[in-house]
Amino acid sequence: MRIILATPDFPPWDGGVSRVAGELAHGLTRLGAKVIVLCAKQTQGEKASDLAKPFEVFRMGLPKAKALKPLFAWPHLFSLIASVRPHMVFAATWHPFGLAAALLPRGTGFAIQVHGTEIVSHKFASPRWRWLMRTAFNRAEGAVAVSNYSKGLIEKVGVDPSRVAVIENGVDPEGFAGQRDELLAQRYGVAGRKVLVTVARLVKRKGLDEVIRALPRVAAHVPDVAFLVGGRGPEEANLRTLAGDLGVADRVIFAGFITDDELGPFYRLGDVFVLPSREDEARGEVEGFGISFLEAAAAGLPAVGGRSGGVAEAVVHGETGLLVNPGDTEGLADALLKLLGDRDLRTQMGQRGRERVEASFTWNKISARYLDFFEKEILGGVRV
Repeated sequence: MRIILATPDFPPWDGGVSRVAGELAHGLTRLGAKVIVLCAKQTQGEKASDLAKPFEVFRMGLPKAKALKPLFAWPHLFSLIASVRPHMVFAATWHPFGLAAALLPRGTGFAIQVHGTEIVSHKFASPRWRWLMRTAFNRAEGAVAVSNYSKGLIEKVGVDPSRVAVIENGVDPEGFAGQRDELLAQRYGVAGRKVLVTVARLVKRKGLDEVIRALPRVAAHVPDVAFLVGGRGPEEANLRTLAGDLGVADRVIFAGFITDDELGPFYRLGDVFVLPSREDEARGEVEGFGISFLEAAAAGLPAVGGRSGGVAEAVVHGETGLLVNPGDTEGLADALLKLLGDRDLRTQMGQRGRERVEASFTWNKISARYLDFFEKEILGGVRV
């Protein structure tokens, strides 16, 4: 099967859409599909990264104006379709490539992926943009939502739910198993300490400020606790200031961007993974699923997450971790103290999380579900 995967974000760019698109391209390729990626130019180092991939990557410039992006994307997509003659086009988001694909002649099989933030974003809240969103999905042969929560979002736009499949995100567990690297622990200054760890874009909806607010109470009971933060983003300065104001700056370690090769060892430095995600109403952002929860589970870590968006589908409350209400700093501190104070509970939840990942959420299994959906729903049951 020849598949054009059209995505605005793609590695080495970081972020959820980029990571999912990259992993799906690799997973489909491993299963025998011929994947051709069409994506935006975004950062330095793209050429070397693209050449190392087992599939072709075509990059194009996109204007900053959101209204112009689909119009710029359409001729590139049309040209690529004429060149490679794919069996189908899969747009990683409805804007700009899903909307661009809607301009193609009918009969061009295509589907759109649904994450979450791109549906609720205030950038697309006007009646005109909602109409365009609905038009893109209704022109598509089908859609894939990364959680039941995300499926619910697109139903509210007016898309027939029978045309929307739910296929969650995945993880490759092999790279996350192992023991703590003590040299790496020393490098980050967490050797011999109880470590709360997170990997995330440093944006408001991740709720990392709540972890810092909970730290003084946690530290009163766990004197050697540290909060190890992997990631970068616009909230870093605010988080550093907050940690200083609350007197816990020495407990919060900002590690910066963590590469794919570093992810496994980085997670394994932690005792508990924490990401109390919440909806950012001011920006219209929400956690559609939360792939980092699966990565933490693959590393054998219990998780504490925010009861928001699709997180409840990534973390099984009471089995693979604990969920807390967004903004409940005391509840967050209680959950962290419960796990930090009970090694057996941490081990049990971490093991259950790892088993759940291996049973249902490896990228090979997730990619196979995508191929099955493409064949049955987009191509009418024809195996190619």
